[in-house]
Amino acid sequence: MAHDHFGGMSSDAAHGPRRYSLVDVFLWGTILANIAVAIMLPNLISSGLATALYLILLSRIFKKSPLGFLLFSPIIFLHFSALISLNAIEAGAYMKEMGRLGHASAAGATWVLVVGVFIWVATSVFTHNRKAPTKPTIALDASRHRFIGTWAAPLVVCLFILWLLMKGASTGFPLIDGFDRFAYRRVAGDPITLNILNLKVVISAFLALSAVNCNTAIKRNWHHVIFAAYLGTSFLFGDKFFIIISASLYYVAIQLAFRPEIIARQAKRFFLPATGALLVAIAMTVYIYSGLGTYGVDKTFQLLIERFASQGQLWFIAFTENFHWIGFDTYGVKENLNALIENPHQDYVFEKRLSAFYFIETYAPSKMFLSFVGNQGYVAPTGVFEAYMIEMFGFFGGLTVVALAATLLGCIARCIRYAVTTGNPFTVLLPAYILVQFYYLIAAGTPFNVFGASAFKAYAAFATLQWAVTFWVRKTDLSNAGRSEHNSTPLTKNQN
Repeated sequence: MAHDHFGGMSSDAAHGPRRYSLVDVFLWGTILANIAVAIMLPNLISSGLATALYLILLSRIFKKSPLGFLLFSPIIFLHFSALISLNAIEAGAYMKEMGRLGHASAAGATWVLVVGVFIWVATSVFTHNRKAPTKPTIALDASRHRFIGTWAAPLVVCLFILWLLMKGASTGFPLIDGFDRFAYRRVAGDPITLNILNLKVVISAFLALSAVNCNTAIKRNWHHVIFAAYLGTSFLFGDKFFIIISASLYYVAIQLAFRPEIIARQAKRFFLPATGALLVAIAMTVYIYSGLGTYGVDKTFQLLIERFASQGQLWFIAFTENFHWIGFDTYGVKENLNALIENPHQDYVFEKRLSAFYFIETYAPSKMFLSFVGNQGYVAPTGVFEAYMIEMFGFFGGLTVVALAATLLGCIARCIRYAVTTGNPFTVLLPAYILVQFYYLIAAGTPFNVFGASAFKAYAAFATLQWAVTFWVRKTDLSNAGRSEHNSTPLTKNQN
């Protein structure tokens, strides 16, 4: 049985695999029935019902694995934002980047099936065989290895903060000086600064596991202060709220990896404050889209609807204009495989019109192209991965690829949970980095993020660092064990 750092048995370890309940069977049956109705008779009710069914599904996922829900929450947020967008599109919103008006369809209902399968499979893989969790070969004794266990991570993050402050002092902070964050990264960004800003999930997990090892509340609180300072400094460089929230979720998830029951309790406790914060964020969004209060209600509403429509437009177009049950795009598969070894990958993807560029080339007017190029590819349209998969492989083939991707995500999450059991902050770096690359795969629909040659170079670097630290810990522990055994050898009569 797995035990947490506080002596209690984790709930994930306390139960074996759960069987599917009648509630789950009824839920999936209702999702399929809603799709059938939406296909035969396109209507707005099916879109709204699909949203309600997805929320029920998420509640089932949270009940099944609070920790898994927390680990997968950034992707859940992306999927849900696309679903809200599809509601707006099917209500007739104008997709300005596509130059089309939306209409009632089964796109929203089928989106719930696809993303529902994704999160369900990922959670099932993550929670599989919880009765016999894998034990770490090397578990770090934080009291013996204090520098590695509790001091290395905050020291490194403090150096990162200092670097960002020095960078901002010399070039200016985009948020304060009114620079476009994409233009800033293109003109003034250097590899060190960009990595510090882009790898927030990795850095958050690194610092969080160090906080777990702290034996006093004061040390843990200092970790929290350093983490807040890191996020605050990053925010000065124009990072989006979504990135900040994702990093915060992982900082919390790592610390609660052995106490998932606390996640449910804290969720109830912070529901009202979180709802309030969400309403404030919505109010700020409305204020921004109102031209800081200068536009009328009609224009503000139109701008908001157009903004919402951009999140789910690719799925809507792929489903309504080129739907096929089964397919295989030989060109797309071949060129995506070639992109894994080409350098730089992104240039090859652009040249061959893959991923988001496929939709630009096939469906979109120049406005989407200019938008995508203007942000240097840092922001891809939401839903690229899912839409691109059904374009290449048809609906059933795309659904299969989505399920395989979810299986990979579940395995990555298991690796993160295993890394936490070691207590070694350096052990969590590699799986957390793979997770970041997986997010890019889902967001941009580009396999090279996870499977490309450059990705494996980074994997090798993190693996080497992890191996070196683990080797040093093992060697030190064996040396100390030998010394202790020597010192504890009973004295002989002659020695007496």
